[in-house]
Amino acid sequence: MKHYEAMVILDPTVVDAEAEKLVKGFESELVGSGGSIVSRDLQGKRALAYKVKGFREGIYALLLFQAPSDGILKIEKKFKITPQVLRYLLIKN
Repeated sequence: MKHYEAMVILDPTVVDAEAEKLVKGFESELVGSGGSIVSRDLQGKRALAYKVKGFREGIYALLLFQAPSDGILKIEKKFKITPQVLRYLLIKN
């Protein structure tokens, strides 16, 4: 399995408990597809350089994980269909 890093920016109106729940949902999707979480960091609310979907700030979450290629497709789909995700960046380390 390869190592990946995902930076996810969530809607700033999401409360902390809901942000935690969303990140745990992403983690369970990865583990369910045969991956493993190396580390995670819910960094909290930070300013954005420009408006994204009408917001000037977002809640940042960083996930470091290992996953098979089909797991990457599943998590990317989950990021795309989750309405609270403003943006995400997924890179292979």
